[in-house]
Amino acid sequence: MQFNKLSKSGMKSGYSPLIWIQTLELERGVSYVLNSLNDAGQNLEDFSLGAAFTNSEIKKVYISAQRYLYGSVELKNLDSNNKQCSFNYLKDIKNEVNPDLNKYENVLLEIGNEEKKKSPHLFVEPMPLKNPMYSKILLDVMAFKGTGAPVFVVATFAPPEELAEYAYKISLDALTAKEIELYLNKYRTGDEKLQCVEALLGLTYIQMLQCLEYCSKSGNISVADIHKFKTENFDGSMLEISHPTMSLNDMGGYHAFKKYVSTLPKFYTDEAKQLGIKKPKGFIAFGVPGCSKTVAASIIAATLKVPLVNINLSKIMQGLVGASEGNMERALNQVRELKQCVILIDEAEKVLGGFQSSHQSDAGTLARVMSRLLTFLHENENSFSVFTSNDITKLPPELMRAGRLDTQWYFSVPNSEEAQEILSIYIKKYGLKFKSKADLEYLVNAIDRFTGAEIEQTVINLQRVLFVNDRKEVTQGLIEEAVMTIVPVVKSSSDSIAALEEHARKFAVYASEKKASLLESVKKSSKSNYLTE
Repeated sequence: MQFNKLSKSGMKSGYSPLIWIQTLELERGVSYVLNSLNDAGQNLEDFSLGAAFTNSEIKKVYISAQRYLYGSVELKNLDSNNKQCSFNYLKDIKNEVNPDLNKYENVLLEIGNEEKKKSPHLFVEPMPLKNPMYSKILLDVMAFKGTGAPVFVVATFAPPEELAEYAYKISLDALTAKEIELYLNKYRTGDEKLQCVEALLGLTYIQMLQCLEYCSKSGNISVADIHKFKTENFDGSMLEISHPTMSLNDMGGYHAFKKYVSTLPKFYTDEAKQLGIKKPKGFIAFGVPGCSKTVAASIIAATLKVPLVNINLSKIMQGLVGASEGNMERALNQVRELKQCVILIDEAEKVLGGFQSSHQSDAGTLARVMSRLLTFLHENENSFSVFTSNDITKLPPELMRAGRLDTQWYFSVPNSEEAQEILSIYIKKYGLKFKSKADLEYLVNAIDRFTGAEIEQTVINLQRVLFVNDRKEVTQGLIEEAVMTIVPVVKSSSDSIAALEEHARKFAVYASEKKASLLESVKKSSKSNYLTE
């Protein structure tokens, strides 16, 4: 959107162009307007708020803001050192309120003042325009003015009905990757510039400036410093962006799923693009808690060498009317900025489980949020989506429609061979040593029918037991002590497992080789295998 084109179009139509910038960041919107007037040929997306105001063709801008009913700013007088935040512009506003300009309708009429017709007017959060009377006054004044000098409105609300047809609406949502990159050019980032841009996505303009100022004190700005600052100061971030380094070797078992993951990079090659092969959309991973569903998303992101974006649905959902829908729209816009990425929505049933009853429980808020998400899944071609769920029966069927996600993967409790693979990974990770081969075999039997998370916890417990007892090698007695506090999920949640397996048999692809029912396996297993009875 170019402002000079808007100005010229106003001259042809007989109306001054009304450029309505809708944003939650009023200070950023004002900054864009004042900077744009310096060079009306620039695109809105290309503006740097630190651009100079010298040699501006437009010398004066008239402003009506909450703190100033009516005033003006001489662009050439703006402090060249304070342009990154429009809060600083307030001190440069010259108050022009007089006895004839003490009412809002008189302020609007000033747009048509013969001496001011060639100067732009800027209205910041003009709440009176919600009144149809004032909106019609503005429209009439602009019609008579007919010079093409633009009228800008920076507001948190959309144009009222009376002005909607005549306004050029610009939505100034979250900072784009391109904008953030412009600011990062002023700092040292080493080899992490792209990662720093991704880490700053989701912050407001002011938050980004605060973060950069804080992180730059240590010299180079690093991704770790940005994440630390965001965690300590802006806990409300709706997106958590990371760059996993895991590989398929970090996942034990689930060979059918790993084979599927190994094929994914081929869909992102030039050959696939030339042949018109559509990229995979993603899947739902469901199963028993602790069976590597979330890890699967990290491994896919690492395999495709793209960022992993965790969309925090609990932070998107808010109590204010319209806030949740706006949050989801902003989050999805930020995802679009990343181009290629893997989206993770973890434990989706906790939020989306109430979709069917949304119109009765929350006046349809969740249904509207879900509608935006479903539209994104259907239209977006650049992201790969992973939904995880411990109870897939609670998810809305609309989510699983073909064209939005490709399939459902069922992650069951590892079979004996897979359990040994997982155990070997964690033994190596935590550096356990065994007194004899018999002790290792005893541990293998002890973790039979354990989930991956339970196997890791067993190894962690062993590490603690060795430390407390001042021992270096694992023995059978220490193994019994380590597993005695772990109650396998196959015992504690047999009913829910039965429901999951029933759904998997009908609708899902098994992440590992399809075995006998977990419940049947539990009944056949020796009681001594659990060491907790």
